[in-house]
Amino acid sequence: MLLKKRLTLMNNFFENFKYYFLLIAAIAIYSITSIFSKLSSQYTFLSKEYIVFFLLIILFLGFYAILWQQILKHIDLSVAISFKPIVLVFNTIWAYLFFFEKVLIKNIIGLCIILIGVSIIALHNE
Repeated sequence: MLLKKRLTLMNNFFENFKYYFLLIAAIAIYSITSIFSKLSSQYTFLSKEYIVFFLLIILFLGFYAILWQQILKHIDLSVAISFKPIVLVFNTIWAYLFFFEKVLIKNIIGLCIILIGVSIIALHNE
């Protein structure tokens, strides 16, 4: 009985995989705004470069908002919100790749805990 329930949960998850993929893609798009925020902070307030990065932030947030609303048609809000901590995974990757910031083992352990928690919620709510 328990195995059947687990298989049903897994089957439902894979049926909705495309929406979960879009959800993670939307969170990745949202996380890109942190790159633009960090870059804009390196320029004088209201300088040409600052405004360009600020407009990029607005553009990406707008695209994210539209995508988020479409995803909510297929995934419960409580489940979708529980995926938001994944933004920390993306931000850590961006910080390492673009700004050469150090990623410590404690950061990696924390990110793994986040991913395990999100996985449990995704499997349990379907």
